[in-house]
Amino acid sequence: MKELNKRDETTAALRESEESFRTLAANLPGLVYRVHLREKGRMQFFNEMLLTMTGYTAGELCSIEPLIAATDRPGVIAKVKAALRENRPFQVEYRFQRKDGSYRHFHERGRPVREHDKPLYIDGIILDITEHKRAEEALREREEELRAKNAELERFTYTISHDLKSPLVTVKTFLGYLEKDLAEANTEHVEQDINYMRTAADKMGQLIEELLEMSRIGRVVNPAVRITFEDLVNEALSTVAGRIAEKGAAVQVINEVVTLHGDRLRLAEIWQNLVENAVKFMGDQTSPHIEIGVEQRDQDTVFYIRDNGMGIDPRHQAKVFNLFEKLDPKSEGTGIGLSLVKRIVELYKGTIWLESAGIGWGACFRFTLPEAIKNWQHIHNC
Repeated sequence: MKELNKRDETTAALRESEESFRTLAANLPGLVYRVHLREKGRMQFFNEMLLTMTGYTAGELCSIEPLIAATDRPGVIAKVKAALRENRPFQVEYRFQRKDGSYRHFHERGRPVREHDKPLYIDGIILDITEHKRAEEALREREEELRAKNAELERFTYTISHDLKSPLVTVKTFLGYLEKDLAEANTEHVEQDINYMRTAADKMGQLIEELLEMSRIGRVVNPAVRITFEDLVNEALSTVAGRIAEKGAAVQVINEVVTLHGDRLRLAEIWQNLVENAVKFMGDQTSPHIEIGVEQRDQDTVFYIRDNGMGIDPRHQAKVFNLFEKLDPKSEGTGIGLSLVKRIVELYKGTIWLESAGIGWGACFRFTLPEAIKNWQHIHNC
């Protein structure tokens, strides 16, 4: 009888211990499991977090290995096998495909349980670290953005010290000449001196205005409005009509019904600057032509402006969007136009790129404005 009572007490203690473990496991923030190695990795035990984290029910998922992302699976298996051989704990990270098809990032910690000096089970816990990964990615993107802004700031500093200094030197130099010519009553040179100073002052004023314009992007925001692609193009063409007429350029617009939602002034500046750039670098083309359109590429709405002008050497194409970058130092302007366009495009989470086969083959600028399209679709659906 004593032995029977003792056995009952032991059984009760084991049952109580097991219940305590299951209660503890059920309240943990991760998936707790035991995998039986001699039964092809079948999960012998798991808590209810299995459903929450994977979307599967207890009867649908006996092993998580097949649902680890294919590119991650070999590395995970190799690390687990090494840990089993060496009888040590392991940690692995991988992407897991949930029942709904979405992927989540998991971090798994496990340790082998041995019997007769052979691994029999793996006990472990799996945590969903998707939000942590997203935060890391956002931080990386922010760091990249800061690096880009620092590089831009360096170029800005160079411009302030060089481009603004240059007209100031011109003004100061010709002011000295002016004093001398006035003293000598040399009226012809006086007028020349004044013209040089006026040109230098105008250039400095233009540079300052464009720097201020660049600094306003993303800070001074006009009310967002609904505007069509056709309206934006017509507005841009109206603004640069004089330059187009001077060059005798033919403009073809491939109209598509596309509606955007955003700062009308900023959006129009994209087309205005790109058309102006196409006209400016038309070169000696006897039949200048500019094509403006929009096309669908998979899920993206891609806008483009194509010309048959001078084209750009592939070696220099990566530099065209840099702040104050001028491939032709003799060309008019300050070299800020394409940089301004790039910043506006990025404000709407888009990208812009250049396509050109080289000198004499024309150029095509393509860009996306996903936020302007998405915002319109959201409003339209509401």
